[in-house]
Amino acid sequence: MQTPRSLRLLLFSTFLAFNQGALAQNKPFDGVTVRVGTQASQWADAFKQYAPDFTKETGITLEFDDISFDVMYEKLKTGFIGGAFSYDMI
Repeated sequence: MQTPRSLRLLLFSTFLAFNQGALAQNKPFDGVTVRVGTQASQWADAFKQYAPDFTKETGITLEFDDISFDVMYEKLKTGFIGGAFSYDMI
């Protein structure tokens, strides 16, 4: 036995109506910017590809700073020791 078309349409529209609230929830982190220090590599490039989707889902903007491998240790150590660390995530 098939479900009548009108019943399927009613169920589908009810599903959409109740899920609109979940889809349009306030993003508590909207406008937040997270600075990410990354080693310049293909892995960092892969993460950057997902940043727009992450921003769309959470409202958090990611700013990437590519650090070359040869200066990464000194840059991070200087930031930690001097208390002027400018990254939220490494």
